[in-house]
Amino acid sequence: MSGAREPFARQARAFTGRFTQDGGKLRILLAKVSMDGHDRGIKVVALGLRDAGFEVIYTGRHRTPELVAGIAL
Repeated sequence: MSGAREPFARQARAFTGRFTQDGGKLRILLAKVSMDGHDRGIKVVALGLRDAGFEVIYTGRHRTPELVAGIAL
């Protein structure tokens, strides 16, 4: 894990431990709904959450709100 992400990962692991009684992973859905191509930020967040032990589902770029809602349900 990158040293720059370690403080974030430590806090995320502490947060995850509060909500997972059985030691399972919390699942988080990330989506990029805007039409621009700037998705680096969401990818950095996804990697940080994954490194912290979350199960990350990234839907990709250019998704509609309806599609993201359907995936979430």
